[in-house]
Amino acid sequence: MPLPRGWRNAGCRCILKSPTIRGWWNYYGAFYRTAMHGLGRYLDRKLVRWAQRKYRTLRRHTRRSEEWLHKMKKAYPRQFVHWQFHGAQVG
Repeated sequence: MPLPRGWRNAGCRCILKSPTIRGWWNYYGAFYRTAMHGLGRYLDRKLVRWAQRKYRTLRRHTRRSEEWLHKMKKAYPRQFVHWQFHGAQVG
């Protein structure tokens, strides 16, 4: 499935798909799974802020930005490492 047009050159995408995040998830997820919920929320907040900076219509609308992110999670559940494990839960 191709990426949405705005996500093709996303700087966040490179950071969040990094092997470092995947390594954290694999290591800490085995021993301290509840810490991963906090990390997932943190990464989702960073994605919401990125979307607000990238898309003018989301600029001052946090709830709308979270809804946009929720739609992206449903459409592309394997886009980021933390989405693969947490499903479609935002914030």
